[in-house]
This record gives sequence, C-alpha cells and structure tokens, in this order.
Amino acid sequence: ICKFQDDAKTEAIKTIDEMSVSAFEVFCQSIFGSKYTITKEQLKAQVEKLTLNDLVNDLNNMILNSKSSYVVKVPFVKNPNLMQDVANALNSSNMQFKRDDFTQLKANSTFSPCAVVVDNVNQNKIAQGYSFPISKNVKDYYIFNLLSKIIANKNHNIIREKMGLAYYSGASYEQKANQGMIILNTEASCNNKGDLDKIFTQYGKNIAETMNGQITSDELVFAKNKIKGYLKSCFDDKSDKMFEKLHSCAFDANIVNSLANIDEILDSITIQDIQNAANYVFNNNSQKIIIAKQTLLDENADYIKTLGSVEKR
Repeated sequence: ICKFQDDAKTEAIKTIDEMSVSAFEVFCQSIFGSKYTITKEQLKAQVEKLTLNDLVNDLNNMILNSKSSYVVKVPFVKNPNLMQDVANALNSSNMQFKRDDFTQLKANSTFSPCAVVVDNVNQNKIAQGYSFPISKNVKDYYIFNLLSKIIANKNHNIIREKMGLAYYSGASYEQKANQGMIILNTEASCNNKGDLDKIFTQYGKNIAETMNGQITSDELVFAKNKIKGYLKSCFDDKSDKMFEKLHSCAFDANIVNSLANIDEILDSITIQDIQNAANYVFNNNSQKIIIAKQTLLDENADYIKTLGSVEKR
C-alpha cells in the first residue's frame, strides 16, 4: 500500500507540473473555490504531506456521511414499462427520469446548431460533430480513429495549450451500425465574449489543415502509438473486463478479429489515407452543439445568432 501511495503522489505531482496556467487555475477553483489562490509549489507541498492515515480517515468519512445515487441508461422512450421495472429493481420510490440524448448527432440529416442550457455543468461543452456513412472495412475503421486522434491532438495543442481557452479539448470517433461519427469537443469554463467564435474558428482551421494534408509524420506516428498503447494496456489487463475496456475499439466481430494484426494494419496507413478520410468526413454537414450555463449563451449571444436558426433544448 505504501508503494501505491508513493506512486500516486509521484503521478499527482507530475500532473500538477504538466498543467497549463489556465488548467491549473480551473482545477484549483473546482477544489478550493473561486476566491482561493494557491501556487503549484504550495499544492505539491500539500500532496507530499499526505499520509496513509489521512486517506483512511477521509475514506471512512466518505463511507459514513455520503449519499449515493444510481444512474441507469435505459431506452425508456421505446419501452415505457421499463421505468417501473428499474424502480422495482433498485427498490426506489423517488427515481427521477430525464432524457440525456441531446448530444447525439442526427444521422443523414441537415444539421442545425443546437444550444442546451444546463445550469449545473462545471465545464461548458462546445462540440462540432460530423456524421457519415461507413463501410465494414476494418482498415477504414482504424483510419477514422487515427483521423480523430490527429484532430484531437491539434485541438489540445492549440485550443487548450496555446490559446488557454479550455480545461480539455480533443476529438473522438464512434461508429454504430453503418454510421460513423467524429465529434470535436472542448470543455471550457470561460464565459468571455468571443470565446465560442474562437473555438469554432479554430476547429475549422484544424480541419482545413488536415483536409489539405498538413499532417506531419510525427503526428501520424503519435496517433498510431496512442491506439497501440491503448490496446496493449487492454491485453495486459488479466481481469474479465478486458473486452469492456475494448468497447471503444471493437464494435463488431470484424474489429475484434483484426486486433491480432493491429500493428500491421496501423503501419500500412499513410498520411494520404488520413487526408482522403478527412475530405470524406469533413465535407459532410456538421452540427454545432453548445451545452452551457446561461451566462455563456448570454455573453456570446451575438455570435450564436450568426449560426442561423438555433434549436434550443
């Protein structure tokens, strides 16, 4: 246990050191409150002082005083009778049901911008999504994954690190049935006028660079190593949850069967493949989704009007 404690401290201190100024400020405010100020050195000193007894006491306090809740995702809309079944299974008489599907992109449609007011979010979510038909070609699956990781890296390096606008900025790829989806997502605490414009504009610049083939070999290798490293960690995990961890990489038998040849498949993918995929994906219509506190929407109302007819949910 002591070794795990030392490893955790080392990792925590490393994370603190690597945080950008804006990310560190947001992190500290989420813990200590907006009026409390602390330096990286002071926070690292607090981490160093932590003992095993501190952790045990804190855990005991959480167990004795905390209240828990369940979050269950069930297709209630299609099967309303499941509501009572779930309530009975959890032995709960005061369950709250809500639809949480507003971030889902609509396949094969002309997208309109969507603004969602959520008062209890800590980080406003500014997303731009592309939905497109896909084949069952295994190599295509990995090409789209690499494309999303290259875009994610650009978003991270520019929107988060260089521009300092966000706690997180990246991109992800999903596929379901015969539909693929790439979503660029930024989580930002900022409510300043012009921030939405800056983020969506940078999305466009990062996408344009990728469509024009402005991808370095280092960017491609970095993306390939991220996928290889993730899959290796899954196979090194001897628990029964390996395939649960593989969920984001394995949607059907073709993908699962390809895992044995993953290095060969990834190594065969070129910058031209990524550029072709980018032009295929990003020439589709996109949907902009803003999940934010009312303050962000009010502060950026003029820019939101330029997006056209905005659906507000």
